[in-house]
Amino acid sequence: MAKKIKLEEKASICGFTQNVSPVKTSRTNSRYFNACVQVQRDTFSKVACFDVGKHSTLMEASNARTPLKLTDVQIVPSRVDASKTEVLINYRTKLVAVEVKMLSTGPVSAQKVREIPIQKQELVVGDCSGSMKLTMWDDMVSKF
Repeated sequence: MAKKIKLEEKASICGFTQNVSPVKTSRTNSRYFNACVQVQRDTFSKVACFDVGKHSTLMEASNARTPLKLTDVQIVPSRVDASKTEVLINYRTKLVAVEVKMLSTGPVSAQKVREIPIQKQELVVGDCSGSMKLTMWDDMVSKF
């Protein structure tokens, strides 16, 4: 008898989308695409999206390197590695782009990384829910 997969309903995750695949067609003629969401520095989750209308939004967020909040996703055990989970996106999933305003900027300084001087600047960014310190490095410093 097949093992039943337990779904976690109405979960949400925030992170950066990466490696968005082209739209594919399954053996059962369902259209879908895959991606990866980076939720922490070293933590990635595989994503399977069954709402191809969200493909352009995920591609834009991936190309622009902007974080997204995915609400009403399903988190299921991975079919490849039982110790990991995968994220399922469907028509009920909402995608929210995270936007913040720059509240203050610090001075640009140089810091050596592996004996190479690199520019560094600290900013404070925030929205209606709070604020946080953000460190910009190298070529990103000149964009602010």
